[in-house]
Amino acid sequence: MKNIKLFMLITFVFVLISCEQSQTGSEVSSSSDPDVGLITAIEIEVFESEDDFDFTELVIGDTDIISSDALSYNLSTLNLDVVGDYTITVTYMLNGEKVTEDVTITVVDRVNPVISGLENQTVTVGSDFNLEDGVTATDNYDGDLTLELVVDDHGGVDLLTAGEYAVTYTVTDSSGNQTVENISITVIEPPEFQGLVDLTFEVGTVGSTIDWFDGVTCTQFNGDAINLTGSSVDYSVVNFDIAGEYEVEYTVTDENGVTTTATRTVTIIERQTYSIEFVDQLVYLRTDHDSLKLFDYNDFIHAIKDAEGNAVELDDTGNKLEINGYVDPTRKDEYDVTYRLRDQNDNIVYEDTKTITVVEQLYYIYDIDDDENPRNEIITASEHTGENFDYSSLYEIYDYNGVRLTDLSQFIIEYEEINFAKPGDQTITIYLYDLNHELIDKTYVNVMINAMFTINFKENRLSSSTSTLDLYALIESISDSDGNVIPLNQTNTYYGYPVIQLTDTLMLIALDVTDEYYDERMLSPDYDPNRMIGYMIFNTSFDNIYHTEFLDFYLSEYKINIKENLRVNPNDSTFDPLYLIEGITDLNGNALTIGTDVFIETIHDVDVTTEGSYKITYELYDSAHNYVLSHEIEVYVGADFSAYFNDPTVTTGEYTVDTFVPSIMISTLWDNGTNRRLTISETSIEYEGVVNFNETGDYLLKFYYVDDYGVRHALGEQVLKIVDESDIDLFDIQFKSPIIRVNTYESFTPSDYIKSITDSDGNELDLNHYTIEYEAGYNTIYGNINRTSPETFLLTYNIKDKNTYKVVYSESILVQVISPIIIELTDESRIIMTDSFSLHDLIDDLYDRNRTTVNLAELGYTMDIDVHSNITNGGNSLVTFILYDDTGNPVVSTRESFNFYQEYEVNFSTNPIKIPVNTSAPELASYVSSIKDNINNRYLQYGVDYEIEVIGNPDFTTIGTYDLKFVVKDLDGVVLTEERRSLYVYDSNYVVPNSVTVEIESPIYVTPDQYDAFDLNNYVIGFYDENGNELDANLFDILKRDFEFEDIYMMTTSAEVVYFVERSNILGSATVTIYPQD
Repeated sequence: MKNIKLFMLITFVFVLISCEQSQTGSEVSSSSDPDVGLITAIEIEVFESEDDFDFTELVIGDTDIISSDALSYNLSTLNLDVVGDYTITVTYMLNGEKVTEDVTITVVDRVNPVISGLENQTVTVGSDFNLEDGVTATDNYDGDLTLELVVDDHGGVDLLTAGEYAVTYTVTDSSGNQTVENISITVIEPPEFQGLVDLTFEVGTVGSTIDWFDGVTCTQFNGDAINLTGSSVDYSVVNFDIAGEYEVEYTVTDENGVTTTATRTVTIIERQTYSIEFVDQLVYLRTDHDSLKLFDYNDFIHAIKDAEGNAVELDDTGNKLEINGYVDPTRKDEYDVTYRLRDQNDNIVYEDTKTITVVEQLYYIYDIDDDENPRNEIITASEHTGENFDYSSLYEIYDYNGVRLTDLSQFIIEYEEINFAKPGDQTITIYLYDLNHELIDKTYVNVMINAMFTINFKENRLSSSTSTLDLYALIESISDSDGNVIPLNQTNTYYGYPVIQLTDTLMLIALDVTDEYYDERMLSPDYDPNRMIGYMIFNTSFDNIYHTEFLDFYLSEYKINIKENLRVNPNDSTFDPLYLIEGITDLNGNALTIGTDVFIETIHDVDVTTEGSYKITYELYDSAHNYVLSHEIEVYVGADFSAYFNDPTVTTGEYTVDTFVPSIMISTLWDNGTNRRLTISETSIEYEGVVNFNETGDYLLKFYYVDDYGVRHALGEQVLKIVDESDIDLFDIQFKSPIIRVNTYESFTPSDYIKSITDSDGNELDLNHYTIEYEAGYNTIYGNINRTSPETFLLTYNIKDKNTYKVVYSESILVQVISPIIIELTDESRIIMTDSFSLHDLIDDLYDRNRTTVNLAELGYTMDIDVHSNITNGGNSLVTFILYDDTGNPVVSTRESFNFYQEYEVNFSTNPIKIPVNTSAPELASYVSSIKDNINNRYLQYGVDYEIEVIGNPDFTTIGTYDLKFVVKDLDGVVLTEERRSLYVYDSNYVVPNSVTVEIESPIYVTPDQYDAFDLNNYVIGFYDENGNELDANLFDILKRDFEFEDIYMMTTSAEVVYFVERSNILGSATVTIYPQD
């Protein structure tokens, strides 16, 4: 019995130690009573179902001491929907004994509440924002706990100050479960519109045609621009038919979804009329830096005015300015440009076409035209001194229109003084300055100082002699300054010219100087009867002229005037040679009557039945039938006319039979017989054919030229095309930008800038029927366009019909070629080459587009400067400036002409120096006539400011050319400048051939290293006279000339031969082809 009790005690202890366990995971928990085998404390999550757990298993656990079959209890008092403790009495059998025990079931809530509606917020400054709006708290047991929410804004969210703020939300349920959530509130500035200025439109404007976002931008809180593509504008409140003020609303949303609105005022006004007032002078002055000056068509507009004449800003009118036409600012010419104002509805409210003139300069100074009247060059020294001579008699001032100016108060005129004590030929320079002493123009005037002789002419200057006249026979006598008469009986020749040898050292020559060239040495009465004879006294070396006079000479007192049209109609039986005479006049221009005052006989072989050229000679007799003169003309028999036709298209109703002008069909009318172009008048062209100007169609018409005699000559047939105005293709070219801007040296293709091309119906251009060509100025563009210097030009897009190849539509766009770096050159008119002079001195500034000066060294850029001519002794030359970047690619280039001057300018009395062979050695320094200090603009005095040393060894006993160096020094021996000149020792008895043939290499290939020193003389094979005899090459020369090799594939030039002493008479020439090579 004692052993049995011991066993039961051990077993009960084991059960107590090992039977404690948990049921139903996290939802149900239990604890055991250490004294019995039941688990007496159990936790169950609220809202659990009784089906979800087994109460028996919960209280028994893992023990096998208590049988589940012996267990009894009642759960009717257990409410799983209410948190709390519930006592359940359990009865069970233990060791044959009935045991009753209480088990506590606790219904618990362990689930945290849920906060909803929380997220990080972005709000705008000043917005009405509540931290609790939209935020709720719920619990699985307590339900809505929103009122229990605790909001901690950590000191407050300042909705008036942009920034980021932290907010904490806390809620606790009745079971003590707590939830904490944190969010951030970002306060930002709202999107802001820029450019919403007030707008003004005229009544009738169509709202849909307005670019409402033109000039409008919008930025968001971080300063980034907002793409306005998705923005909206509401202008529905605007009544475009009634004048008044309206508010238009703009709406935009930024990337954070923040939306803002803004308004602008739109004013509708009654339709206005405007006009353009232009500047007084529609002239563009080409400056030395025209490539850097941006030509602007707007520069010629003085003001845009309203109907009351008040000046207004174009932007304020709502109108658009159209400018059609093209001006090449680098080329002198007149250009027609149309200025047009269009309102918002594209209606033309103003239109005018102006002629813009491009000129080299506004004012010009001319010497009195010595070609027209060489007497203007003659000054008699005895009549003038330096004080009383009127220098204004030597020049005239004209504006660019060729109008002579009489009021010269706006100018400063300076001149070099004439040396009246020095007889002979002198050249002085006259300078024209503005009132700021900026040089405008200059001219060189040749004057002849007569101081030693007087020429007396015979009174009778008329002759009817048919023999050749001796010009010297017209002289009565020649006397010197002392009144001594010089005999005229010693004749001689000078290079083929008959001359009078006055003394051992002086000669008299007479020349017909009526024409530009002195070809007529003796007069013939068959020549033009009104002539001018020049008489000159000069020394035997012909390097100084001491006296010049001119004589008007009349071989006849009558003149035959011939008509312009020297053509005879074939088979014209009424032909009379006298019909070709316009009239006969005397020396005073008085008309004479044929058959009364004068008589004419004609000699000709004109055959009106045979086409060709014929000569007619008219012999004129006076009223006493004495022979006066003869005149020969050439006429053409034939009606050989041709025409180049236009290909016009006219619209229905544009003309009637009475108003149609057939001359519009002819572009050029040519008289093939006389090989001249004829003037087309409205009455000189007629046509045959039936045409209905009110119906469309192609009408074949025959055209005729009506000559001066009323005879019609067939020109050919041409189709006149009449179309309905609605059938004319009208196109609209939309460009990607209103102006094309490209960099210098940047190639671009014109087609790349076309956005679309549509016809009047809005259809895309059909390239099967049309083609597009491009023109820049006068040049058609094929392929890419590349410009090397800044400029502005008009690029024209021409749409051509592929069948007719006619331009059916054109539209132009402005192209601005700009450079990242601008080369600004000096505007100095005179470049003085001092010892320190550098070509880089020609550059005033280098700056970028912001006009900020740049440093080439810092950028790694280099400048290449090329002078196209030899300027060692001064002179004008084109200079090219090319700027290269740090990779060696060209960035920009420009070129300009400059006038270069030595610091000291040496002038010679004769150039070249010519001395007859076997002449006593002259004082060579005396050939220097003057030396000018170009810096101080004054002439130096010999013996006071300078002295001259001549270096060279000419042999005056040997014919040839000798190089001399004239070294100019100050009185301390310091060299001021050096000048080289050639001295010619020549044979005064040498007879120069009338013509010389030169054989020269051709073609000639020249490499870049030969450009500067290129001389055609180096390629001469030989010189030959008219009989083929080879001549001494030392006696002849090819005229020197400058050659421009850059950008030239091939050039042809004339190798002109001159005698090495007399270089003004061209003896012969040859054509030479030159190829520049790399």
